[in-house]
Amino acid sequence: MRLMDVEKSLSAFHNLLLFTQIESKICPWIKDLTFEDILGEAKSELNEVKNASNKELAAELGDLMRDVLLCILIANRDRGIQPLEKIIEKILLKVKTRKPWVENGIIVNKDEAVRIWNEVKNAENG
Repeated sequence: MRLMDVEKSLSAFHNLLLFTQIESKICPWIKDLTFEDILGEAKSELNEVKNASNKELAAELGDLMRDVLLCILIANRDRGIQPLEKIIEKILLKVKTRKPWVENGIIVNKDEAVRIWNEVKNAENG
């Protein structure tokens, strides 16, 4: 498996995020979307990803990524949830905590990975 070019990916993501933020403020269609509306759009895109051929998959994944960004932006606008950077920080902390072997460069098998994930998750939930 080839690792992605992080710098190119960050630049492309930055451009998409910037465009989507501007678009969400000036596009009349997006300005009128409710959180429930965009969830419906994202669900539709997820189904398109599920049914996509290999030729269509990249475009459909891109559409889904954009809808996820719109979900976050609209939830921030309408429901006051935390901004994107806080959401990213939280998910990164969550997966690093539940998958400590990754950061430590330790190879585990699937059973060990599931066991550790569940142990950490159960400890978090008390």
